Amino acid sequence: MKTKRFFIFMLVAVILAIAVRAVVCIQLFDAPDVQVPNPQTDMATYKRLALDVLDGKWPDHFDYQPLYYTLLLPPILAFKSAAVPVLMTIQTAFAALAVAAIASSTALLFGRRPAIIAAFLLALAKFHAFYTPFMLYEVLQSFWISMLFLLLILAWKRNTWKLWLAAAAILSLAALTRGNALFFLPGIIVFQIHRNRRTPKRACAIAATILTIYFVPQLPFSIKNYHYTGRWCGASTAGDKVLALGNTPEAPPGGLEYPWTYHHWCKLSDKRPEEGRISVPTNILRWFAQNPAQVIELQFRKLLLFWHKQEIPNNVNIEHHGRDCTILPYLLPFWIIAIPALAFLLTGWKRTSPRHHILAYLVLAFCAATVLFYILARFRIAIIPMLCILAGAFVERIIIAIKNYKARPSDQARRRILLLGLATVASSAIVLSAFTLYQDLYEADVAKAITPNGIAVGDDSTTLVYDHGPLTIGGIIPFPLESQPLAIHKRLIVPPDKVKLTQGAPFVARIIAVPNQHGQYPSMTFIHNNQTVKPILVQDRFIHWMQADFKSLQLEQDGSTSIEIIVDPGQAPGSAIGIDRLRNYGRTTFKTPSQQLNLFAEATVEIQSNH
Repeated sequence: MKTKRFFIFMLVAVILAIAVRAVVCIQLFDAPDVQVPNPQTDMATYKRLALDVLDGKWPDHFDYQPLYYTLLLPPILAFKSAAVPVLMTIQTAFAALAVAAIASSTALLFGRRPAIIAAFLLALAKFHAFYTPFMLYEVLQSFWISMLFLLLILAWKRNTWKLWLAAAAILSLAALTRGNALFFLPGIIVFQIHRNRRTPKRACAIAATILTIYFVPQLPFSIKNYHYTGRWCGASTAGDKVLALGNTPEAPPGGLEYPWTYHHWCKLSDKRPEEGRISVPTNILRWFAQNPAQVIELQFRKLLLFWHKQEIPNNVNIEHHGRDCTILPYLLPFWIIAIPALAFLLTGWKRTSPRHHILAYLVLAFCAATVLFYILARFRIAIIPMLCILAGAFVERIIIAIKNYKARPSDQARRRILLLGLATVASSAIVLSAFTLYQDLYEADVAKAITPNGIAVGDDSTTLVYDHGPLTIGGIIPFPLESQPLAIHKRLIVPPDKVKLTQGAPFVARIIAVPNQHGQYPSMTFIHNNQTVKPILVQDRFIHWMQADFKSLQLEQDGSTSIEIIVDPGQAPGSAIGIDRLRNYGRTTFKTPSQQLNLFAEATVEIQSNH
């Protein structure tokens, strides 16, 4: 492709990106949370903090990474009634610049045709366009990463101080936008040292300067956080909190859930060092020492979910917030981009240069950094430009392989096409179905093997035991109740080290309850050791439970205990109770007056003792 033609196509892609995002912004201008963010969202927090900064009221610490709400949003909000259009314009510009950046870097690395393919993929990426009008940093972070990669490719090619330091500056800005950009730093240092391996002194000098440029902009925020917390925690104090969201025995692989362990670990982590602080990483290591298989299995599920087509809403939901945008259904979903991108990663890197390796490193490091915490749809937005580059390169490989086969059919050409085809099939399986297949075929058996007694967490004053999995991105489903009463017999096992503490102690038992279409809940009776209690309706972890208070917990010698729940739909036909289809320990029986039901699932019964 000639230079002039390439630039024309690149310009068309940039204009298309602007046009698509302009349509999205116009159609979503009056959408929920665009004009006035919901008070419970990060968007509302960013806006509140930015307005405080605009008024000269700087926070006493920085819970979130500070760049977006201390440097970008305040001047935008200064436009007052015009702030939303200004924000939309700026974030559209970031998206357009990201398109131009990946087109340029892809052309340098793979050629002009894959560059144009990558540019058009990003221009038409559904979720990248959808997030443009909202007060979230995802589009900005995608721009930083796109620029970072372009500067790294240029720095490798020209090997000038100016380009290496420019890349370091962009990396620092990316880290101040979202902290997991730190994962890019080691690979970039190695990349630079390898480029200057024949001049060790120069390599060390550039590496030291990169580190300086990376960390110095964070110092003002880090120092303020140090005075607030009494420890060095970087430019954000939320590191332990976000780590706890996805790395406890109760954590889901994706989505936001705030179980007991999350609150307990964060409480220990929030203490000052002199008060006996225990960090979340320390608690994760202790958990790993107790049950390494459980930790590894959770990370595996998160890894599958990172590449899965499923979009996990947070702050905004495309089904709700995007319903008035007529263009979104025609844009490219994540899986269209992810399949060829992952296929490129799977086809090997034979005869490739370090420039190709740094691309793979950025993608895999971003994946690891996201998996280490928790999975949300918006957390993948920033890496979409890099996936578009990989996707464009893979499409180019297919085109070249087909052309070579047509020009000169040979066994080698056939093997090449077969390899690319197998990679496409494998990546399609991973992106489209690997996570759900693992859930449906293996998760129940794996959970039974690695946590045979279910989930048991607690401290010196609390013990919580249950057999179900996470409430989000798990297997909990409503079991509809018909006219007949349902008797549930649930056996749970208290850990040996908690038996003495919980034996005879007061406790609560609860089960997930789902109303019918009229908002009515079934009538229930809880029975334990001749104690009969009528439960009350409570809300916990964003869902409703029927909860009964008992005066005394009675345990068998093996630490097991039983709860019987009589459920009568009565005046609430169509209501339901929660069961987990992905847990099957054989410790729940379901009976109606006429038969025993074989559900191959566990009731979502929990017992919590405060001793």
